[in-house]
Amino acid sequence: MPDDERLFPIVQEAIQHKMKRQITKAGVKNIRVHDLRHSHVAYLINKGIEPLLIKERVGHKDIRITLNTYGHLYPNQQRRVADLLDSEKGNSPDSGNC
Repeated sequence: MPDDERLFPIVQEAIQHKMKRQITKAGVKNIRVHDLRHSHVAYLINKGIEPLLIKERVGHKDIRITLNTYGHLYPNQQRRVADLLDSEKGNSPDSGNC
């Protein structure tokens, strides 16, 4: 997609208006269009997508922006790392020689 082309053919306010109407009909909590972006990133993090891929997807110029904004969603990843290392330890030929 060219950099100067819009993803949506209408402006954010029009999308927000349509969303608000549907949210009211559905009786669910009101969210902003921008909240969809945050939900999308949180979903990607939960699915194990690498931060650099997320950075590129959302258009951040620097990985620090991505990590500063969404870093709080990564603490649960520490358990995954520990589990991975524990499982590797058992598969190593000299696992008893550490």
